[in-house]
Amino acid sequence: MGRRRGDRAGRGKQSGWHKPLPAGRGAVIAAAFGWGSYVAQVAEVTCDAKTAPLRMERMVCAIDCGTAINPLSVKAQMEGAINFWLERKP
Repeated sequence: MGRRRGDRAGRGKQSGWHKPLPAGRGAVIAAAFGWGSYVAQVAEVTCDAKTAPLRMERMVCAIDCGTAINPLSVKAQMEGAINFWLERKP
């Protein structure tokens, strides 16, 4: 199994991708390759139909970067990327 395919399959299982969600809640999956690493993320969001803002309820992230010399640095990099996404202006 290729690295990217394995990464997405793992995130799908861990995130509960195939489970039904309550009304007003949805999930999206994203996968990317960059600088020799594969990344997959699943975001679960809620949308209030009356006020229309989106709220992220949960994020599951996985990275396959090969051998990590400093795993805490890899974790911090992924958490930082999620924070940049959350802070974006709509």
